[in-house]
Amino acid sequence: MATYLFSLNTNRSHLVITTPTHVYAVPYVDLSVQTPQMPTGQEQLVICNNGQAVVAVPFAASNLAGATWQLKLTDLLNNYMYMNVGNAGTVTSVTASAPLASTGGATPVISHNTTAVAAGSYTNTNLTVDSRGHITAASNGSAGGGVTTVGAVSTTSTANSADIAGVTITMHYGDGTNPGVSHSATQTLTNTNVGYLSYPQYTSLGFMSNTNCGYNALGATGLMTGAATDNTSVGAFNLRNTTSGTLNGAIGTRCGEFITSGSRNMMMGRQSLGAALQTGSDNTAVGFNAGLNATGSQMTAIGSGALSNATTATGNIGIGYNCSLAAAGNTSCIVLGASTTGNGTGTTTIGTAYVAAGAGSATLTYDTATGQVRYLVSSKRYKDPLPDPPVARFTHQLFDLVPRSFTLKNDPDKRPLVGYYAEEVEDIRGPLGNPVFGGLLVYTKVDDPMAPPVFEQQQQFNPETRMFETVTVQVPGKKQVVNGINYAGFVVPLVELCKQQQARIEALEARLTAAGIP
Repeated sequence: MATYLFSLNTNRSHLVITTPTHVYAVPYVDLSVQTPQMPTGQEQLVICNNGQAVVAVPFAASNLAGATWQLKLTDLLNNYMYMNVGNAGTVTSVTASAPLASTGGATPVISHNTTAVAAGSYTNTNLTVDSRGHITAASNGSAGGGVTTVGAVSTTSTANSADIAGVTITMHYGDGTNPGVSHSATQTLTNTNVGYLSYPQYTSLGFMSNTNCGYNALGATGLMTGAATDNTSVGAFNLRNTTSGTLNGAIGTRCGEFITSGSRNMMMGRQSLGAALQTGSDNTAVGFNAGLNATGSQMTAIGSGALSNATTATGNIGIGYNCSLAAAGNTSCIVLGASTTGNGTGTTTIGTAYVAAGAGSATLTYDTATGQVRYLVSSKRYKDPLPDPPVARFTHQLFDLVPRSFTLKNDPDKRPLVGYYAEEVEDIRGPLGNPVFGGLLVYTKVDDPMAPPVFEQQQQFNPETRMFETVTVQVPGKKQVVNGINYAGFVVPLVELCKQQQARIEALEARLTAAGIP
């Protein structure tokens, strides 16, 4: 009896079987092949898995060609092996274990056992699940704490702006003591408030239309009346002391914090109009601390710290970082430029270039009739020539002018000045004017009670509709009146007058010389 012992190698595509005389490649089956010693003609192919014999196939019973098992193994290189394992059998019975069930026999019906859980829908379900994932028990549970209904907004007073009872949530308007949702009083108003302590305290109610967003703002500490309407506040502490003010707008922090009855104030920037203003109106402040200490009205301050030193002053304009008045109570000043200081009531200061009234020519001029600010130029390239004026004919009129001493009515210091009255200069110019003195006067327009009325369109606020509307109004007619003197205009006639005087002097000297008078 011949016996052979095989060794086995594998790769990803096939098995390699090595015998003492041959190497065979067999299709890879992911199993090990063992060949125990077998008698000639009784050789078997034993296929094992993890060292355990799975099946033993006699070579003689396979479909492989060859008279010997070696030839059959060679044929396996180009062929698949079909094998009959034992005799054909018949299934006689199939059984099952829970939760599966079998009807038994050769062709059984396999089914899933019915559980104790009743079919149907469950609410807030309680479930019991076994280790195999099967539901073994189910029942309806009790309702949880979630809200399922939002009730109508309530007008009742409560310490909370919202209450939850069971599955219902109820919102409250609130009142002067307790905060509410959207509205802030015990009746429906057109006020909107967002933020802790942002609700006003009302002493009387009305059509208010206030909008408030911010901590402790808009009437939080004041007692607002129905007169406090159309205010808008965005930021903590803004307008928090307002009682009856209207049409105020504040964006920032602590803007207009102490305004009570002041109206039509516009603020943007931390503490703009924020330290002292209470009753002042029609102020505009944009920038950090702009108009910080102002208590007056009709002021415009633009820039960080702009006009922050102004107090009772009214009618001032300041544009530029940290620009300021010369004195806290100055009025009707215009101050332009960063860190620029004004020069007193009724003056205009641009940067460091201050030009006092009556001081002579200036680079910039302001036309009170047209409102234009002009830059004075003298180059020929800016001028179209005309016939030379007869200056000599009119220079003698300068002798008719009388110097006057006066103080300005709006000057709190009452500084004495010397100059001319514009009306008297106009008198020497004559009703038809003359080419020499034509540029001496500055005109403006004032109301004329004797002129026919004029109708014009204006924007006015309608308290009933809470909107601005275009209306036609009657305004007084205007007339042109002299307003100022352009002292630079005296230069040309004075030069001509000097030339005339010089000519007369030279003529007199010539006559004296001819007469032999030294």
